[in-house]
Amino acid sequence: MGWVIGIGVAGLALIAWPLATAGDGLASVWQSVGVNVGTALLLAAPLVYIEPRFKTRIAKAAAEGADSKYETRVEELTGRVDDLQASTRELFERYGAVEDQKVAEMVSRPDFYTVSSALVEANKSHAIDRILGVTIPAVGGIPEILVRFRYMSPTSARPGYHAHDFLDVTPVVLTPAPNGHFWPVEERWRVEESADQVGARLMKTLQDAGLKSVTDRVDWKSTIDRLGTALDLAFESKRSDGMLVGHIIEMGPEGWFLTSAGIEHLEQGVVVDVKEFPPKWEGALGVAGALLSGRPPESIDEHLNRFDESPEWADSDEWKYVLGRARAVFPGFNKKDGTIPPALPSLVPPTRPEPKRSVSPAPHVIRH
Repeated sequence: MGWVIGIGVAGLALIAWPLATAGDGLASVWQSVGVNVGTALLLAAPLVYIEPRFKTRIAKAAAEGADSKYETRVEELTGRVDDLQASTRELFERYGAVEDQKVAEMVSRPDFYTVSSALVEANKSHAIDRILGVTIPAVGGIPEILVRFRYMSPTSARPGYHAHDFLDVTPVVLTPAPNGHFWPVEERWRVEESADQVGARLMKTLQDAGLKSVTDRVDWKSTIDRLGTALDLAFESKRSDGMLVGHIIEMGPEGWFLTSAGIEHLEQGVVVDVKEFPPKWEGALGVAGALLSGRPPESIDEHLNRFDESPEWADSDEWKYVLGRARAVFPGFNKKDGTIPPALPSLVPPTRPEPKRSVSPAPHVIRH
């Protein structure tokens, strides 16, 4: 502020000097110059004072305008995000309602069509493994027999032959048959079969193989109920957090599951990561590498027998069973060889045929 006043005083002095020393000749020229310069300085002083404040006010007004536009834009984008989230929630709820309905229909009226439709929904949402399907205990506790459920489409067929989607219901028997053979032997649920009929046929097949002692413990209705429980949990886990991390491959004893994430427990989360069970050829290379590196045999055995000791909170028998199943299932699950599987998950539910209408015979007309 002081230097602005100084400019003004200098301007006044230059104006006053010519007036005080008025005369002729060259002096009058310098007097004129002094008056002009003084006038310029006198006018410049207020401008120098006003200009920065004027710029500050303009900048402030522009900033306020920009802030207002920014806030408007943020509100607009926030509204769009809220609308998108609401639409997404509505979509999830809609699909969730469809999934829940399909499972409820399957449990209340199990047949080829309801079971296939529920599995199609699971295929669509990746709630179960899309190649291995979902495998369910056929007995309570630590099972000796499991049943694999998959609804699949063949990837190849003979020329001129239409390959239909099929419902795979393969029994997986963990006890060797008297002839020394292990199961599974692939079985399919026929379109015309009821749940009781397909269950009876599967059990008859196993009994004929000498496994009556195992099949006597099987409750087929409870197996379908467990399938419904597994699918409900699989769908819920896909829609929210805090359930299972991976999609379901196999249901184990109470609370245990094999999933794409590894060995999981409902209350403990992922107990062993799936990557701990590499394909068998990778495991063989790992042992060979250990031998070549000079590691002692004890460390190799220790490597191969990792996780044998059950967690403190787990039942030892259940852990032994689940770990054995993980060692049987995960090496094949982790194998990525690029080959096309013989069947892929079907995403189209089967269409239940309309009931045939009875046609009344035409009345017999007696002609006279």
